[in-house]
Amino acid sequence: MTSNTPSSATTIRLGLRHALAAGRMAAALACAGAAHCAHAADTLYAYDGFDYAVGSQLAGQSGGSGWAGAWASNADTAGARVVAGLQYTDAAGRALATSGGAIRANPLVYFAQETRDTLKQFGQAGDSIWVSFLAWVWVCQRWYDRNLEITIQ
Repeated sequence: MTSNTPSSATTIRLGLRHALAAGRMAAALACAGAAHCAHAADTLYAYDGFDYAVGSQLAGQSGGSGWAGAWASNADTAGARVVAGLQYTDAAGRALATSGGAIRANPLVYFAQETRDTLKQFGQAGDSIWVSFLAWVWVCQRWYDRNLEITIQ
């Protein structure tokens, strides 16, 4: 989980950048101490299960709910592609239940960024915004190849 405290009402923009595979990405708002959204902690506002054809580009895909439009990319060439979903099993052998697909950034396209904006704006000063996702970042030898960046702006 990650949290961001906005200075004013904001649209969530999920930005996925380089060396990232994420599955079942969901964005939800949890308002801390705000009377106008006292029950928002259990409300899912935006969701994308990456239920797209394996091998297709993420840019232009528009599945899920709560989004203002399709995924966009700043890459001139092939950016993130849809791959089979991620799985996780802990040391005790317990497996995380997952479904749907995942995305994988193209390691040959440096500084490529895929983004998608939520349909509505959230929060006021002092509110918290929570985003949940499963990610796998592979180990590589160059520091600039180890970049996982999820932005909320």
